[in-house]
Amino acid sequence: GFSALLLKPIDPIALLETVRLHLERPRSSAPPLQNEHGITVLVVDDDPLQRRLAEYQLTGGGFRVRAVSSAKEALEAAQESPPDAILSDVLMPDMDGFELCMCIRRHPILSKIPVLLISSHYGNHADEELALKLGASAFVARSGDWAHALHTLREVLSQPVPARASLEPEA
Repeated sequence: GFSALLLKPIDPIALLETVRLHLERPRSSAPPLQNEHGITVLVVDDDPLQRRLAEYQLTGGGFRVRAVSSAKEALEAAQESPPDAILSDVLMPDMDGFELCMCIRRHPILSKIPVLLISSHYGNHADEELALKLGASAFVARSGDWAHALHTLREVLSQPVPARASLEPEA
């Protein structure tokens, strides 16, 4: 079980940062939400390394984590036992994070679950607007520092879930 992948030639700064991140389990400096240790986050990512890293960071941030490798598995897992929040990668085969968000917002039981979309490939303003239009609670760019994603997750858990997306074609 490894936690990071470094490609040759290795940048010494990247090596030091990676080692620093893995010397100690991450601990959040933010005050915990009420009953945060009881908050379950469903992580959806087809990349096993990114999925494992998300589990590690969220667990270190005080959350309980369930993880799946596809949007289809996420829908099944969420229907079986609804999580408190869903953190999903955007770029996945078969059904991407945007489509997953639409399915969740259309589902009578799951529609109230906050969805945080995360991506290392998408990240411009138009992508964020699309995510919010489709009912995502937030959209964050994936980076080596999970502080922003954890902060955003705490924020969306403390706010009302966005209304269902208006998926009608624009005139």
